Amino acid sequence: MKKTIGLLVLLIAATSCKDFKQGIQDGHNSAQEDTQTTQTEVKLYTLNGGTVQVNKLDIFSQDTTYQGQTKTFADAFYIIEHPKGRLLWDAGLAEGLVGQDPFTTPDGAFTVSRKDSIISQLKELNLTPKDFDYIALSHTHFDHTGSASKFADATWLVQESEYNFITSDAQKKGDNYPPVAALTKVKKLNGDYDVFDDGSVIIKSMPGHTPGHQALYLNLVEAGPVLLSR
Repeated sequence: MKKTIGLLVLLIAATSCKDFKQGIQDGHNSAQEDTQTTQTEVKLYTLNGGTVQVNKLDIFSQDTTYQGQTKTFADAFYIIEHPKGRLLWDAGLAEGLVGQDPFTTPDGAFTVSRKDSIISQLKELNLTPKDFDYIALSHTHFDHTGSASKFADATWLVQESEYNFITSDAQKKGDNYPPVAALTKVKKLNGDYDVFDDGSVIIKSMPGHTPGHQALYLNLVEAGPVLLSR
């Protein structure tokens, strides 16, 4: 009798364990199916905003690590297409550089150039600046704001601290302010912001480089999570 009870206990335990494992697998499969059926299709396009040659790389170091070194950076910017709207992320170098010889800053630190305008690149995608609902900049330095003035009809998504910084009297006297002066439709942010309210396009607050520096998190169907953090 004891042996029979023992066998029954083992049989019940084995069956329960099997059912438990199957339950976990079913739950996992169900979650994956839900993700696949509910994930928003977000498209990402990369545009050419010019080239920045850093002639004095040591300006990016607090010691002598990069002394005597140079480096060339591609100045990309991006279009994000979502079923609920279209966002431009960053805006490259100044449009005035298009068709000109490379320009070296007076201090010799940077040599910048840009081959193509935003209008020309958008035309290849059958778009114009009026087709954009939003513009957002990682920050308001010269290499990220060049084409911003073309998007005056779009809503500027900007951290309030960055907005206050770039519109201060001191900054208005410099070269970084003019490209964003035309952006009068402003939504000020204080921290992370879910642009389309579904978790697929989220502006992440990352202050430090500038007071309101921010990055962009994307959840793409094919590539998965992507962070634009320049």
